[in-house]
Amino acid sequence: MARTQVFRLCIAAALSVLLSLPGAAAFASDTAAPRRGVLVAATPVPGFYRYGSVYRILYRSRTSRNAPVIVSGLAIIPNGPAPASGRPVVSWGHGTTGVARDCAPSLNVERAIGATLGLTQMLANGTVVVAADYPGLGSAGVHPYLDGVSTARAMIDAVRAVRELPQADAGRRYAAWGFSQGGHGALFVASIAGSYAPELTLVGSAAVSAPTQLRRLLRADAETAAGRVIASYAIWSWQRFYGAPIDKIADRQAIAAIDAIAQVCSLGPLEDLQLGLDSLGFQRSGFLATEPGDATVWGRLIARNSTPETQRDVPILMLQGGADPIVEASITRRYVKHLCATGRRVRYVEMAGVDHGTAARRGADMAVRWLADRFAGAPATADCAMRE
Repeated sequence: MARTQVFRLCIAAALSVLLSLPGAAAFASDTAAPRRGVLVAATPVPGFYRYGSVYRILYRSRTSRNAPVIVSGLAIIPNGPAPASGRPVVSWGHGTTGVARDCAPSLNVERAIGATLGLTQMLANGTVVVAADYPGLGSAGVHPYLDGVSTARAMIDAVRAVRELPQADAGRRYAAWGFSQGGHGALFVASIAGSYAPELTLVGSAAVSAPTQLRRLLRADAETAAGRVIASYAIWSWQRFYGAPIDKIADRQAIAAIDAIAQVCSLGPLEDLQLGLDSLGFQRSGFLATEPGDATVWGRLIARNSTPETQRDVPILMLQGGADPIVEASITRRYVKHLCATGRRVRYVEMAGVDHGTAARRGADMAVRWLADRFAGAPATADCAMRE
């Protein structure tokens, strides 16, 4: 067994022990408690002092179906004194890592920190960074993959939780910033923040390579190996989380491959190679049994998790690769045009010839500067006039 697999299993076992403690067990079973974002546990992680103080955290949230869950994640606190008003907080949303419980990024802290785009610059700016694993990753339950509200609630509740950590000195102002699946979540944060967490102030949401129209995404992706993996994660997750009938969307011959893919994380080259090999199990005749109509269960779920309607008072930064084969630029442009037409403040940057992951790496510095301006109170410029 590879060393990284052993490490993840050990950390997962430790989290299981922590979740089995009397306080955590009572917390997990207390469905009547109204508070979300309650910090259940915070464990210091040694060896990362160059970043500041790193904690592995467990906290309370609720899924889009209003089920109570415990979510794991990381909190990274910068060195130096906090301002009197408290440190600003960025809630980072990670990209797709899988749908199995041991696909949680925080199970490998070094890799999770390395994948948090712009982390060093954000910490240098005096910002606390929280990174949710999302429900079902690193904790019990089904991971609701690309369920926008569940992801957004976990990202917001991570901010609430870190404010309960005295060492963080975290204030009420926060921003959401995410890549791919996490970018999708950051846009949903901008949709629900006012109603879900009125005691906090969302200064802006930044998203890179974010899927905004899942019908187009799933239909286009099914023709590629990467797309089949993404679609497999979604179908496997939604069947279990929503109870959606898998035989109404997936080809019968593809179901075994979907189940196999769902057991593999997308965390490194070897695992991605395994996912590619598993995707070969799909028949060449097709991946989807049928295109889901708008009135079907699958069609309604796709619509529910597409085209997030962000709050008009929340500035949005959208970063997109012009040659992204997973999230097509034309789809993102259409979404930005919709936001502009409905009075949202949007800054859109498209990087010509750039693919899905490269857009994230190249856009990180721009996103961090944009976030710093939002915390500094600078006016958020929009380029909607140029898109008319």
